[in-house]
Amino acid sequence: MSEKSNVTRIEYDINNVSLKEYNVSLKEYFEHKLVDAEDKVNLKIDALKEATILARESMDERLGKMNEFRDALKDQNQTFLTKSEHDAYLKYMNDQHIATDKELDDLKKSRDEAAGKASQSQVMIASVIAIVGTTIAVISLMLRLLGM
Repeated sequence: MSEKSNVTRIEYDINNVSLKEYNVSLKEYFEHKLVDAEDKVNLKIDALKEATILARESMDERLGKMNEFRDALKDQNQTFLTKSEHDAYLKYMNDQHIATDKELDDLKKSRDEAAGKASQSQVMIASVIAIVGTTIAVISLMLRLLGM
């Protein structure tokens, strides 16, 4: 058994070969199993560390994009009207509409007055023509009666 204890590490496939075939001690067998288990655990730890790093990078990138999106929404939101600004604008536009309607009514009234004055002048012209016609008719009638 002393020959068997001098072997520090035995390279073999422990799953396919029996312990008696290699003629190793129980201590060596368990040492080899522990080394293999430690290697597997270290590989898993390394893989978990790498996965954690990748997940963190992915999360940082995602959060960065979310922050950019949030900033874009914030910038866009600053260009929108608030309710009070909208109400003030509507009141201003309503007042402008009322003032424009009043001015339009004044213009219509002025046009109607001008059209009425034009009609009055036409009445005056017609009256003058009628008076001249009547005067000519009266003169003509008097000249016939007087025999001339």
